[in-house]
Amino acid sequence: MRLTQTTRQTEPGRKPTFFSGSGGLYSTAGDYLRFCQILLNGDQLHGKRLLAKATVDFMMRSQVPREVIPPDGRKGYGFGFGAAVLIDPAASETLSFEGEYNWGGANGAYFWIDRKNELASLWMVQRPPFVPPPSKRFKVLTYQALEN
Repeated sequence: MRLTQTTRQTEPGRKPTFFSGSGGLYSTAGDYLRFCQILLNGDQLHGKRLLAKATVDFMMRSQVPREVIPPDGRKGYGFGFGAAVLIDPAASETLSFEGEYNWGGANGAYFWIDRKNELASLWMVQRPPFVPPPSKRFKVLTYQALEN
């Protein structure tokens, strides 16, 4: 087997030189937020059931045993299907709640779903590479704005 270097897929109209399970996905902010709302609701959007609630619950639960999560990885997080799942808020050293489901894209998009606080949040930028500090500040400001 021989490894060869490939170029990154950065333009939506360009045919990919390699295929990835999630790399190179494009969406509008509105559609991305609707997807987040479906996950927050557990199965539906605008009264129309789109997914089985059990499927969404399963996606948003860590599927990785704690003992195999690398110690130098995302502290406090496991991985569900499609995104990270917060399993230990204290270890994460972030303002978050157990069960939070989130992911950041290569060009700066970031979402998190917090079912405990009924919150679906989306941060959209196009600034490669992904730089977490602005999205982390956005998250802190969002939680500060919530009323008890």
